Amino acid sequence: MKNADWASAETALKALADGNPDLPGPAVNLGIVYGHLNRPADARKILESAASRWPDFAPGQHQLGLLLSSLGEFEAADAAYARALTADPNYALAYYDRAVLNDIYLQRPQVALQNYEKFQELQPIADEQVARWIADLRRRTGAAQPAGKPAAKGEEPTS
Repeated sequence: MKNADWASAETALKALADGNPDLPGPAVNLGIVYGHLNRPADARKILESAASRWPDFAPGQHQLGLLLSSLGEFEAADAAYARALTADPNYALAYYDRAVLNDIYLQRPQVALQNYEKFQELQPIADEQVARWIADLRRRTGAAQPAGKPAAKGEEPTS
């Protein structure tokens, strides 16, 4: 996977998944590989199976969300991201991807804002682009800057 040799990765991950049926990682990684091999039906089958079998494995729920989003199944993707965040409330990438989905595709600016803010909270260093998106969403929704929190670089203070 690291070298984008998807065919070799598929072979290796199939063997690893078959030899370790109680581990979610190989199955989820195989789903990712199928996505790169342009085999969305195979990716979906294995990611849905992994998400069902290991509901508390946030990376599996997240990867299912990414796949569903790429297939245009935005409500289902949002639900998968929500399950990832239930499984691991500190899974930053799921907040980010859920925010983008709600901001751009589902047109839910409040949900997007909450998820961008949580993503930003989890970053060791604030992401300047996300700070600009947060500022824009606050303007569009009329949301105020949280009390006691200074505006991040790229954000405009609210009054």
